[in-house]
Amino acid sequence: MTDAFDGAAFDGAAFDPAQLDVAAQRMQQQLIRAQEMITAAQLAGSAAGGLVVVTGNGIGDVTGLTIAPTLPRDDVDALSAMILEALADLAIKRRAFTEQVMGPLNEPPANDDFGLAVDDLPRTADGLIDLG
Repeated sequence: MTDAFDGAAFDGAAFDPAQLDVAAQRMQQQLIRAQEMITAAQLAGSAAGGLVVVTGNGIGDVTGLTIAPTLPRDDVDALSAMILEALADLAIKRRAFTEQVMGPLNEPPANDDFGLAVDDLPRTADGLIDLG
């Protein structure tokens, strides 16, 4: 039986674990940067055309609440509903920001063949690598 990583199964193309390690380290650094960006992000959700604004960071902390001085404060139910609406808007913006930052990390690595000449590998009829 041929060891899939000794190169014989890939027409002499040797698997290079060092390249895999470099790619893994690069992905880890990208993940750390993305987490730092999300933590440091300052986002805002609003309601009633901006009369109520809730601010927070990308990891779920609420850092501020601003209620316009012109907004009547005697209707507690309406005020509560606007605050909840602003919190929901903040959550939507937080989710969208996180997806935007993390999205590229979900893409396959560009041109990382880990030392394999992947274009030259034998393929089956359905396009899979033929290890046979």
